[in-house]
Amino acid sequence: MNVLRLAPALMLTGCLGLEAFNPSADSGLPGGGSDSGSVSYGSFGGMSYPETVNFGNSELGEPVSTEVVLTNESDSNITLSELTLDAGSNFVAEYTSVPWVIGSGGQYVIAVTWTPLALGEDTGTLSFGIDGESGLAAIALKGTGAEAGSDGGTDSGGGDDGGTSSGGLEYSTTNLAFGNVPVSSADTKTVSLVNNGSAEVVISNITSSDPAFVPSGISTPSAMSPSSAKTLSVAFRPTAERSYSGTITVTTDQGPTNISVSGTGSYECSVCAPILDVDTGSDPYSMEFGSILGIPDTKEITLLNIGDEDLVVSSVYIHNDSGGGEFRVSGGTGTIAPGAYKVATVSYTCSGGCIDLPLELTDTNILHIKSNDDSEPDWKIQCSGAGF
Repeated sequence: MNVLRLAPALMLTGCLGLEAFNPSADSGLPGGGSDSGSVSYGSFGGMSYPETVNFGNSELGEPVSTEVVLTNESDSNITLSELTLDAGSNFVAEYTSVPWVIGSGGQYVIAVTWTPLALGEDTGTLSFGIDGESGLAAIALKGTGAEAGSDGGTDSGGGDDGGTSSGGLEYSTTNLAFGNVPVSSADTKTVSLVNNGSAEVVISNITSSDPAFVPSGISTPSAMSPSSAKTLSVAFRPTAERSYSGTITVTTDQGPTNISVSGTGSYECSVCAPILDVDTGSDPYSMEFGSILGIPDTKEITLLNIGDEDLVVSSVYIHNDSGGGEFRVSGGTGTIAPGAYKVATVSYTCSGGCIDLPLELTDTNILHIKSNDDSEPDWKIQCSGAGF
C-alpha cells in the first residue's frame, strides 16, 4: 500500500506580481530549444509539472529521493484540490495538506522517495487535481532495481566537491550550491565532464527534478570519446522567496549520476527600508482649515511608501486644545507595501468664532503619523483652524 505523508513544515510562497517561470519558453527545456535531455513538462489548469520522474537505477533497499515541483504559471491563484499516489508501498510522497492555494508564480513541492525492493523496473503514478478543472494530471514515476555492485547506484563515489567518477566519466563536482539569487533573475554554474576511460561513453539523458534548475550545454544523446570533455551548465532561476533543492541526473550507458543542486530565492532591495512620504496637496508639514456655521472642513492626506520594504503606520492622531474648534482624524493605519499608499481623512469643525493654532509646547493641534520609517518615525503636521 502506498504511503502519503503530510508535511506541514514545507513552506510554499506565492508572489503576486512576479513573472511566472515558463519551462517551455526556455532553451534549456524540451519544446523550447535544442537541449532534449531536460525534463518534459506538462500543463494542467495553468500549473506546470514534470510529466515523468525517473529515479534511475538503485541497489535493492537503497532509497532514492527527489522533489516534484508544481509551478503556477497563470496570472491568478490556483487551488490544488487533490493529490493521489497510485504505487506500491515502496513509494512515499510527503507534501503539505490540500487544499492549498498557490499564488501566481508560486510553487508547491512534493517530496517523493522510492526504495527498490525487486530487480527490474518499478512504476507508479502521482496525480493531482485543481479546483475548477475536471480530471487529474498524472506524473509517471519509474525506477529500476539493480543488484549490489552492478554499478546501478546513483553515484559511484567521490566527495561532494572533489569530483566523482562514474565508470570512465569523471565529474568536477556533484554538488552545486547557488546561495542567494534574486527572484526572477538567474545564476549559472558549470560542471566539467571528462571521459578518462578507454571506451566511448554515451550520455543518453540529462534531467532536472525542479524547473528552477535548468541544465543546458550538452545535447542528448551525446557520445564522448576517450579523453574528451564536455561542460554542463546549470542555471538557477527562482520564482519565489524560498529555499530550493533538487537533483540534476546525468544518465549514461554506465548508469546515472546525480548532481545535487540548491539555492535560495531572495528579494534584492536597493534602499532596503520603508520610507514614508505625505501628500497633503500643499505643504506636507502644515494644513489650514476653515469651518463655517458648524460645517466640517474635510481634507484627505495620502501616505505613500516610497521605500522598498513594507511600511507599517501604527497610529495617526491629533490632540485638540481647549478652544472651540475640533480636529478629527480617521484612517491611514496599517501596512503599506512598497509603491502603495493609504489615505487618512482630517476634518475640522467649529460653530463660530474659533481660532485654533498648533502649539508644540502642549502638543495640541498637531497631527502625528507614527510608523517604522526610521528616518522620520513621527511625521508631524501642524494644523490651523478657524471658525466663522
